[in-house]
Amino acid sequence: MLPRINGRPLTLIRFPDGIGEDQFYQKDKPDWAPEWVESEVLGDEGEKDYILPTETAILVWLANLASIEFHQMNVRRPDFSKPDYMVFDLDPADNSQLLEFTILILAVYKYGLFSFITKLPQYNSERFRCNCNTALSNQWSYS
Repeated sequence: MLPRINGRPLTLIRFPDGIGEDQFYQKDKPDWAPEWVESEVLGDEGEKDYILPTETAILVWLANLASIEFHQMNVRRPDFSKPDYMVFDLDPADNSQLLEFTILILAVYKYGLFSFITKLPQYNSERFRCNCNTALSNQWSYS
């Protein structure tokens, strides 16, 4: 797991009272975190001090906090301004969208689109987003 998320800012979903109980999202590193837990202050909507997993001990410490889900950003140290991959997270909201979702999955299967796309690191976040949107709008049209 560490090789995939090493140096990437994390948003955690924590379940302190167990899986069946309430959960919460955590972006900021707690003030009481050990000194060896690395972090980076990032964000457009107010500064968040994101935890950066850089060693196994940090993952063990996060597990001890009942962090069950790790949502990693698509950037990593040292350059947080350049995304290096894109993920399509296809989750139909409810059964009313099941037909559209099925059509999309079949189109992906038929025409081929990787659900995990890497890119060259010369693009900043805004240009990368724009290029992805353009590519997708040119690739897919529904009638």
